[in-house]
Parts: sequence; C-alpha cells; structure tokens
Amino acid sequence: MATVCWLAQMFLNYQAPVTRFTQILNSKGENLTFHPLTEVGEKTSHGEGIDMKAIVLSGKAEEILLEPGYVASDYIVLHVFAPVRHGDRVRRNGVDYEVQSVQEFTFKGDIAFRKVTCRRRTGQ
Repeated sequence: MATVCWLAQMFLNYQAPVTRFTQILNSKGENLTFHPLTEVGEKTSHGEGIDMKAIVLSGKAEEILLEPGYVASDYIVLHVFAPVRHGDRVRRNGVDYEVQSVQEFTFKGDIAFRKVTCRRRTGQ
C-alpha cells in the first residue's frame, strides 16, 4: 500500500523538467503535433496526436543525405526535448513529416535536447 501511495504522490507532484533549453522552447518554440509510431509491420500505424514544441529550421543540402525524388525544401530539422524516434510523424502547418534521424545531445550525463531530421511525406 505504501508503494502505491508513493507512486500516486509522485505523479501528482510531477512537473516537466525545466532546463535552459525547455525555457527557450517555451518562449521561441513552434507548436507541432507529434504522432508516435505504435505498430510496425505490413501496415504501420501511428498514435493520437500530441502537442509538442520545437525549434524548426529548414533543411540544408550540405547537412542532409538527400534521397532520390526529394529536394532540400522537403526536409526540416527540429530541435526538441521530447523523446522522438525514427519512424514517428510530425505535423507542421498541415504538412506531415516523417522522422528520419535522431541525434541526442547531452550535458553532464543528461539529455539536453535532440536534433531531429524529418522528411516530408509524399504518400499519405
């Protein structure tokens, strides 16, 4: 019983981590909708949309490995704190993007932020 009470107390007092990066996200970040990958197989499926904040930059050809049929403007680079994985989807201004790569940056052993490269989805 004590363990259950302790867990309930922990969840009631939960606060999102406050770091310098999350402060920047809250003041300068853009609102996006994040759809986590839930099932992989013949048909992949994604979960319900979750609001998240990110610093959004357009992709640069010298930083991105361009795939055939795509141009640099089809890519965006996000700087986020949220735990994003390869294959997840992000919706920005009504356009869906698929996460291609995630690079984590740490400071003193803790994740400071993630740099995420996304490619515009052509076939919905």
